[in-house]
Amino acid sequence: MTLMMMRRDCTSVVLFWAMIVMAGLSSTTTTAFVTTTTTTAHQNKVTAIRTTFTQVSAKKVKRKTTPSSTNSAGGGGFGKAPAADAAKSSSSAGTVIPFSGHSGSGTKALRKVANQFDAIRKEHGVSACRDVYVRSPLHSASTFWFVGKIACVPTTLADNDDTDNNAVDAPHFVQTSLLLKRIILEYSKDQLRPQAMGGKYASALELWLAPGDSEMDVATNKVNLLPVRGSLSSFSTINLAASDIGYNPEIYVGDERVKGGLHVERDENGVTTKPPFEPNLSQ
Repeated sequence: MTLMMMRRDCTSVVLFWAMIVMAGLSSTTTTAFVTTTTTTAHQNKVTAIRTTFTQVSAKKVKRKTTPSSTNSAGGGGFGKAPAADAAKSSSSAGTVIPFSGHSGSGTKALRKVANQFDAIRKEHGVSACRDVYVRSPLHSASTFWFVGKIACVPTTLADNDDTDNNAVDAPHFVQTSLLLKRIILEYSKDQLRPQAMGGKYASALELWLAPGDSEMDVATNKVNLLPVRGSLSSFSTINLAASDIGYNPEIYVGDERVKGGLHVERDENGVTTKPPFEPNLSQ
């Protein structure tokens, strides 16, 4: 009996220690599993974050470095400028005017250059502005339509001391006109005065300049108009950024929509054909 009790006690002790050992192993295994699982989850999270960051960075780089296929250097904005003209303008003037060529984007482009005009005018005054007229010789060779104003950040030509940078047709104003020519003409013929500039008349439109805010002097035959001639290739020494130029379009109201707004008579050289006169301001 005593022997049997001793064996039973020994067996109990062995079982007790066996349970302790098994519990320890189980705890170690569980801890190891949890640790491994936690580490793996953390690594997966880090990997996911890195992947997301890489994708976002790639998108940013792509948007920044990939040029838009619709950008043109000729100051387009309404319709799509010919590829050859865009390439020529970009390479010769060193400037790309980022006006979209998509149909229906004209309002956005016009708003952009109008805001830039306001900013330039506010900072640099009327001396940085010129009035713009359009001649439509296929409609009337002697009629010049006022279509708005352009502005350009003042600049000089370091390699040409003989240039009068304050002249009405100073090089930077001519270049500004050429850069904005497309948007000015498209707006004028499509929205402002299609009766005189649109349709069959559109192929021969010309830009002419007058001093800034000279509408009254032009209307009373005191100021002549100067033509915008040449191409952007002749202005390689001037590098105007898109934000350096602006256009404030003329807007017709009331009867002007039918009869037309300010327009004057000049000869083919922009010279007045009638004597100057004083306006009757009492009317």
